[in-house]
Amino acid sequence: MGLKFSNFGKALVSSAPAGSTGLNFTVEAGKGLLFPALEAGDYFYGIFKDASGNREIVKIEARNADSLTIAAGGRGLDGTTARNWAAGDYFVAGMTNAALQESVSNP
Repeated sequence: MGLKFSNFGKALVSSAPAGSTGLNFTVEAGKGLLFPALEAGDYFYGIFKDASGNREIVKIEARNADSLTIAAGGRGLDGTTARNWAAGDYFVAGMTNAALQESVSNP
């Protein structure tokens, strides 16, 4: 249980979180499998990115196929700000400072 990673997790957002406080979103059909499979207590960090280069790091606590759930308090992490996102923006399971710090402190 705990922090999970995946290779090449990148997809277009199909249905964005509601405003800057929403916790649920979907990615394009069939691309959810590119992100970590999560069981109770598992999570991963992801990054929203738009065409203007805006970014937000979030903590994902659940994934069911192409539907993902951001943890409560898991928006605007690692020095980023919670923002409004739209369909067509990108979501990536990328390396973040938070993930690296946790990995280093929990050998």
